[in-house]
Amino acid sequence: GFAGYLGGAPSRDQLTDEAMLKRMTDSITYRGPDDSGYWCDRDRRIGLGHRRLSVVDLSIEGHQPMQSQSGRYVIAFNGEIYNYKEIKKELIKTDITFRSSSDTEVLFYALIHFGIEETLKKIKGMFAFAFFDSQAKKLFLARDRVGIKPLFYSIKNNTLFFSSEMKALTTQLSFELDEIRALHSVLGILEKSRHKTVFKNLYHIPPGSYA
Repeated sequence: GFAGYLGGAPSRDQLTDEAMLKRMTDSITYRGPDDSGYWCDRDRRIGLGHRRLSVVDLSIEGHQPMQSQSGRYVIAFNGEIYNYKEIKKELIKTDITFRSSSDTEVLFYALIHFGIEETLKKIKGMFAFAFFDSQAKKLFLARDRVGIKPLFYSIKNNTLFFSSEMKALTTQLSFELDEIRALHSVLGILEKSRHKTVFKNLYHIPPGSYA
């Protein structure tokens, strides 16, 4: 699982940002008990935290958040890419060198090489991820077609918070039940807004979507 933020007022120091990310990701330790990591860019007001469950690659090379050698790109990924081996072969033909056997690294370089839309067309699996391009100053949040892996977000004081679980967001925010939407959910009433949840100011990336 992962958590992060974008925007807001500058923090006092890097340790303050990392402490916030640690609180968020420690609340979902059970999603990834094998490893943890944090990455912050104070100038661009963005941070990513990750809890890792090692499945495909057990080595430290699969550590997240994963950053490119140039420092331009960063990713935090939750899930599994089923066809990563065939995508990896395609990327190797473009002279990309891989350091690990993880599907995270394949997804990472696919996003760098193909871009967000082409990559989402190519990959098959269950996933949610946050991908940041520091040069373009763009953060992408994406979710698999069926919506197996969750991805929640909320905004407070001009700061976007996002996470694999609502629980991580409650370390920074409080949420009030939207009784009307909760009732609609119980009654099975469909609404046009697919990104809303039964809590006020708490949203999720709809299945098969990216922001």
